[in-house]
Amino acid sequence: MLYANRLKIGMGPNSVEMRLSDFNRLRWTVQALLWQPQLLNHAKSQTLDRIQVTDTSYLLSRPHAPLPKGCVVVMWDGLNSSAEFAAARPDLATRTDLSYLYVGHLAEIATGFPPNSVPLFPCRIPALSKAEIRVRLPAWFKVAAAVRRRIRPIKNARLSPLAHRRLTQGGCLVFCGVVRPSAAVLDGFLLGVSHPDLREKLQPLVDLEWQVPPSRIAKALHESYDHLRGHQLRSTEDFSAFYSILSLMYRMGTLSNVSDMSSALLINEYGIDPHLDPYDADAYGRNLFIDFGSSRGPGIVYPRTVDIWQTRKQIISLRFLHPEQSLSDYLAANDARAFLAQCLAHSEIALSELSRLPAVSQRF
Repeated sequence: MLYANRLKIGMGPNSVEMRLSDFNRLRWTVQALLWQPQLLNHAKSQTLDRIQVTDTSYLLSRPHAPLPKGCVVVMWDGLNSSAEFAAARPDLATRTDLSYLYVGHLAEIATGFPPNSVPLFPCRIPALSKAEIRVRLPAWFKVAAAVRRRIRPIKNARLSPLAHRRLTQGGCLVFCGVVRPSAAVLDGFLLGVSHPDLREKLQPLVDLEWQVPPSRIAKALHESYDHLRGHQLRSTEDFSAFYSILSLMYRMGTLSNVSDMSSALLINEYGIDPHLDPYDADAYGRNLFIDFGSSRGPGIVYPRTVDIWQTRKQIISLRFLHPEQSLSDYLAANDARAFLAQCLAHSEIALSELSRLPAVSQRF
């Protein structure tokens, strides 16, 4: 029986049965397992039956669903997903047979995850392996993914016609996702932090208008950065929250500079603009896509990287924190002025890369 969020790979005791919360997450998990089949090693050591893979979103919608021995659970929102799932399913706290795959790796928060937790995605996109070539995915899954890529531009044209037209013409510097935090997003980031005064101090970031000259948002970003830098990082929740908040501040600072310097910027803010998803579309190849990574960690590979890689789009990866750098070291070495200067420098790098895009005319 065919379900949009379910997939079975292989036969018998070596098979993998996947049941994710939606088709996108199913696609991303399949690709992660193709890149890193060793992610299932712990599960294989725990069960002789087929391995089941699911995610916390699916399980939270079914709070009493039993988890079979050796089950693999994906956590899409990093430490936040882990905390939410632990609160909802305390009965699983002593289960050592389970393994967890999380998005958003940051060295300082690794100890906050349950035992047998590892990042879902590799540090870099690996070369195609012989093992990956040998895996036979069901035909319906390949067809469904291909059809989705083909019809996405049609949906985009209907839901956001102006953005679709610009993307089709080409020459845009593109980012779609969260830029500024809403009150709910900021509350979620700060869940479990050891500094209750931060929420009020960071209120100016909520719904901050960033598409203005950088000088107009510099004060809010400068003050918020100083507030974060003035607090000691005491727990894994602190590290996770500080990284997530800084990642959105970095997006606002960088995109504000780009917007001020060029009309080529095309932004679709999640939850604010009409829905637009160009990443998994077989179109829009004559644009440059900004990849800020996950707001949960600085890893080079995360879900949207999979889409951009599969559709062979032009990409520029920008991070305020190097994946191998400590967040504590970054905050110690960089004051607010250095942070804002980094935003400016990275905006100039993005526009420089856009100018090199072949056969595209830009309007700067």
